[in-house]
Amino acid sequence: MMLRRSVLSHVVALAMLGGATLVGGLVATPALALDKIRVGVLATGTAKWEMDTIIRNKLAEKFGLELELVDLGTKLTQVIALESQAADVVLTDYLFTSAQRNQKADYTFVPSSRAAGGLIARPESGITKVADLKGKRIGIFGGPDEDNFVIFRAYLKKVANIDVEKDVKISFVGGAPLLNETILKGDLDAVINMWNFNARLRAVGYKDVVSMPEMLAALGVSAPPPLLGWVFSEKWAKANPKLIDGFLKASLEAKKILLTNDDNWKAMQGLMGAQGNDALFIALRDAYRAGIAKSYGKAEVDAAQAIYSVVRKESGNKGPETLAPGTFWSGITFNL
Repeated sequence: MMLRRSVLSHVVALAMLGGATLVGGLVATPALALDKIRVGVLATGTAKWEMDTIIRNKLAEKFGLELELVDLGTKLTQVIALESQAADVVLTDYLFTSAQRNQKADYTFVPSSRAAGGLIARPESGITKVADLKGKRIGIFGGPDEDNFVIFRAYLKKVANIDVEKDVKISFVGGAPLLNETILKGDLDAVINMWNFNARLRAVGYKDVVSMPEMLAALGVSAPPPLLGWVFSEKWAKANPKLIDGFLKASLEAKKILLTNDDNWKAMQGLMGAQGNDALFIALRDAYRAGIAKSYGKAEVDAAQAIYSVVRKESGNKGPETLAPGTFWSGITFNL
């Protein structure tokens, strides 16, 4: 009896020292700690939908990770978050990634979305085709140096011989919500906005005139290019292979769910800002699905280079002739 008590006391002591507890007389060790990865996404951005899918389906835990979301306000704060190491990964575009590498940063890019906006018009505008744009008021999200405007300008010149500086009235608007508000008030005839804001206009009867992929195809870019992706430090990724591999696997599993599982989408209807509005909900869901990057390999890298070449040419051949080496991360390829 004394021997049993002595052994049991020894087990209890070891359990206390190791942080374990006794359950039903047996030693239960605590669950292994998960490795934390900090992902920076825009607080009101659509990347939150994929993050919500990862969280609700416990995909991070499946790959041994704890997902910490870092809410960001603007594209500029994405840059700051990476530079200050407030986030390990952010969602941004490959043109930014290439520009940063040309400035000696080591950021690298894995495609996540090919969702793109396009030109959408008021039903009363009389615009049904590109040739109808002459004399119309067109709102553009961003500024005159943004790639969406540069591509639009080149497209109009090529397919309709329209000079945007002479033949249409262009207004640049810095905020996507404000651009939608402006056209809804009737102060514009058509807009080029972010895809999700175009989807909101589509849900209330606005008509697509030409999509960004159609513009690119007319300019010689036939393959669907990846536009947004997960960006992170190459040095950090090499030092933390479990973190980046686990996160990208969780991201890909979430994409598969988003492509096929309608119930997962219904659970996010409030998060999408579409509670009680099924038309808007379906418009956002279907547009998001269409924009998911379903593959990543040489074809996607070539398409990205083709866009870069178009933008560079239309911007007066400024900057390097090609994307910076290493812009696209070689540590993964996929085909959903």
